[in-house]
Amino acid sequence: PARISDCVIIDDRADEFEAAVRYLVDEAQVGVINVSMGTFARLLAPVPLARALDHAYERGVIVCCAAGNVPVPGWPAYPARLARSIAVAGVTQQARRWALSSSGAWVDFSAPAKEIWRAATMPGSDYGFARTGGGTTFAAAMTSGAAALWLLRHDQAIASRYVMPWQRIEAFRLMVRRTAWRPADWDNDSGLGAGILNVAALMDPQNLPDIHELQQR
Repeated sequence: PARISDCVIIDDRADEFEAAVRYLVDEAQVGVINVSMGTFARLLAPVPLARALDHAYERGVIVCCAAGNVPVPGWPAYPARLARSIAVAGVTQQARRWALSSSGAWVDFSAPAKEIWRAATMPGSDYGFARTGGGTTFAAAMTSGAAALWLLRHDQAIASRYVMPWQRIEAFRLMVRRTAWRPADWDNDSGLGAGILNVAALMDPQNLPDIHELQQR
């Protein structure tokens, strides 16, 4: 964990965000970064956020970002809206749009965001489990977990097939979008992306994209 704020809204934490990403990429040497926070009061991306995403992208680190909890179509949420992020919107257990999820053409796909069980401290005990109201925070975190499993499952194939660092990010993005679960009434133009995260399909090596299918952003 790299704490930069006590709030998920980081409108005034752009410099701290960049510093945290650079630390995670260069010193901690992670393969995946989860970002369950963002800016919601800016029409343009803060420059430090864009620099941070570029830094991670050019070094092959997958950055999974919550699309945000602002139910206004196309509302800018950064860093999720940056092209080099993996932007995740939210759906319910019934595979419907979560009412508070941000959405837009910049969203890659969706993941569960409502009535998510999580570990939590409970009165009278050290820990327990509690249901929360939900959020794209959880959709992004599930995607980050899936990305970590994807890197581990296909470690050798990724190393040999995707020689440029950015290619592993685009391979993950394309594979998730291509294998996403689409309910019968799924609308690709709804702003929720290509479908719903399908972790099992990500573990199938036959679904790994060919290198010629990847495009740098």
